[in-house]
Amino acid sequence: MAVAIGVNVEAMLGFVRRLEKQSRVYYRLAGGPHWVLMVLSQDDTPGYDSAEETMFLLKEWAVLRDPDVKVETEQEFLPDEDGKINLNTAPEDVLKRLFHRAGVEDPAMITDSIIDWRDEDDDARPYGAEDFYYQTLPEPYECKDEAFESVEELLLVRGMSFDLWERVKSSITVYGSGSVNMNTASEETLAVMGLSEPAVSAIVVYKAGEDDRLGTPDDRVFTSTQQILMEMDQKVPIEDQNRLAQFVQDGFLGVTSQAYIFSARGELTSEKDRRSLWAVVDRAGRIAAWREG
Repeated sequence: MAVAIGVNVEAMLGFVRRLEKQSRVYYRLAGGPHWVLMVLSQDDTPGYDSAEETMFLLKEWAVLRDPDVKVETEQEFLPDEDGKINLNTAPEDVLKRLFHRAGVEDPAMITDSIIDWRDEDDDARPYGAEDFYYQTLPEPYECKDEAFESVEELLLVRGMSFDLWERVKSSITVYGSGSVNMNTASEETLAVMGLSEPAVSAIVVYKAGEDDRLGTPDDRVFTSTQQILMEMDQKVPIEDQNRLAQFVQDGFLGVTSQAYIFSARGELTSEKDRRSLWAVVDRAGRIAAWREG
């Protein structure tokens, strides 16, 4: 009897020790998004944002507190979501171009179905889908008729396959302001927006600064949408000037970022008990998404 009790006590103590180790790693990671929110609230240039502004965030957080917990972040800087194409605000032609570049020969169906999914009415577009389509599926459900809440939700939309989703997931978002931040938009994002190769090249050259290299101290930053139009005047073809002006007028182009991705892994330096955390934080002080692993 005494031996049995001793074994049970030892097993319980072992469980408690493992739980304590896991908790140290978890709380070390869980503090990351809250650290980011605190630093973002102290931004001294709230009118515009660039990738370089957030590089120091993760470096400073990584050396804080518990020295026995080793942390690794996915990237040196804090990736923003506003440099991507937002599923909830992207115009029809931008969506078509997104999927065409992803290998869809005729993107009309997936484009119309996305717009039908996110708009409030139940009137199907020519190649789209509303309840009448989704209710006939083997496992029926309703068309949402509201904004996308996650990128994964796109898998519910007519015309979307997992393979296609894999090809576009890194280029799209549902977080942030809905405007594309010109300062953080990639060349691919600019191309999806319909800007010509000369225009994309001119924008990249401008942002790279005197040394022609992005990610260096002399990078240039657009501080307003009007500056975008002024700096690109005469530097890009007239069709691109008009497109940029229309994006600004429609609110689809901006210079700020509202949502950021925090992604990190952690483990005790003496153990291999690894945990991971992925979260979306925004400048409104909210944690918009949280996933643990």
